[in-house]
Amino acid sequence: MTSPVTVVWDANRAEHEADLHEVDLVGLLTQLDGNARTLVTVLSGEGHAACGGDARTGVVMYVTFDGDRFHQLVSESADDDSDRWVVAGGQAGTYPARCVVSVDAASAALSWYADRDELLPTARWESS
Repeated sequence: MTSPVTVVWDANRAEHEADLHEVDLVGLLTQLDGNARTLVTVLSGEGHAACGGDARTGVVMYVTFDGDRFHQLVSESADDDSDRWVVAGGQAGTYPARCVVSVDAASAALSWYADRDELLPTARWESS
């Protein structure tokens, strides 16, 4: 039996939670604005995937299956050494530009994880 997949997101300083099949996951990601909506997390078994930022300017995303090893989604054009300012989970911080991806890339990777509990194999990941 598979574990239920839960989606948690913030909106206007409140946290919301629902079963994956009760929400539009991609819709939640496209609503990220780096202000009132800054984070969408998918919880599956022992692991989770989190995506935060602003859908218009870029988001950061990681996946962990055990809470110890993390897989960061990185841009296909990961040659930029500059830093980008992102608000994720209500926390502002700088991230390497290669770790700030389009909402489309994050949507594909987060949807794949939510459906299969796996990393999107066609995406580029850095693990730590």
